[in-house]
Amino acid sequence: PPQFSWIDHRLVRDRHIAGRSIEALALYLFLVTVADGQGLSYYSDAGIGKLLPLDGPALARARQELIRARLGEMLGNRSLGSKILRGERDLSKSHIRVLAKRFNVDPGLFI
Repeated sequence: PPQFSWIDHRLVRDRHIAGRSIEALALYLFLVTVADGQGLSYYSDAGIGKLLPLDGPALARARQELIRARLGEMLGNRSLGSKILRGERDLSKSHIRVLAKRFNVDPGLFI
């Protein structure tokens, strides 16, 4: 995009900042900023740690928080990602279909 404000708009419009810790927001902003055209970042944990004030455990917690949130968003329920990753909920058939389509894999991979 020709302007930088697309990052700001996405953070607010897509509710990425709602209920997130400061550490998770810092990591998200870093990853969005350094991502390539496909949204991938090739920074190692050590590289990120040199640029953000996060030690190893804090970085791991922030990453896990973003993963839980994204999984919940994909499945249509923000709190569901945490419950599935903690083993409190199983994936339903509809969840499996959504994830298989999203990642372009066979649904059997999730069973």
